[in-house]
Amino acid sequence: MELHKLESLVKRYDDGGTTLEEEKLLKKYFHSEKVPEHLKEYEVIFSFSEEEKNICHPGKFKLKSDKKWYAIIGVAASILIAFGIFTFQENQQQNFPQNELGTIETPEEAYFKAKETLQMVAQIMNNSKEELVYLDEFNKTKNQIIKIK
Repeated sequence: MELHKLESLVKRYDDGGTTLEEEKLLKKYFHSEKVPEHLKEYEVIFSFSEEEKNICHPGKFKLKSDKKWYAIIGVAASILIAFGIFTFQENQQQNFPQNELGTIETPEEAYFKAKETLQMVAQIMNNSKEELVYLDEFNKTKNQIIKIK
């Protein structure tokens, strides 16, 4: 192979622009012929790739599967969630004694409790009604704009 053609192939090989056939030509050249001194480093590269191609793994190897761990983690998470729900329900039942829920002894006491509750609801409704004044002002402005068009 001519030296200038060889050097151009080596340059294209360095740039990553060679085809497989051209790389095969370079391998043949660097294995068979006398290589110029300034291209000796490529002889090592091509002989190394040829040696590595012949290496075989002595046996089969098995990849560990993570599926078993996913199953174990899923079961553990399910148990943890069930335990959390059970303890939450137990705590809720302990916080509210059943015998003290809504017991009123006399009708007067019931009347005052109902009156107090209704006053509280009325106060909340009045506060909400005050906030609706802004909406009324918005409607007036909207109607004026619509009449103009």
